Amino acid sequence: MIKGLYSDSLTLFLIDEKNVDEVRSMFRGFDDSEEMILELNQNYLPEHENGKRVKYGFYTLLNDELAGMSLVGIDSFKEQKGYTGADTFLHMRGKGVAREVSLTCFILHLNC
Repeated sequence: MIKGLYSDSLTLFLIDEKNVDEVRSMFRGFDDSEEMILELNQNYLPEHENGKRVKYGFYTLLNDELAGMSLVGIDSFKEQKGYTGADTFLHMRGKGVAREVSLTCFILHLNC
């Protein structure tokens, strides 16, 4: 099971049942914390279907600074269809986070 991904200055850490409370704590203290925690709870928590995990949420660091979240989901294993997503903290926007996250998640999606 993938626990994290590293690409240049970007690091993604898997969000799971064991660390979600710690992730929520990390998200506090920013202007958009409430919105990001709501997004975390609604869209980034693990989901399973037929005993297989189909949603992988990651919290993202850019140069060791919390940047936001990234998401890879599987719609159909049989048809090899899925999706990616990302939410970036306001103070980290414009620093290339979304571009790097999209590429990293796309590569991960190809390998699921």
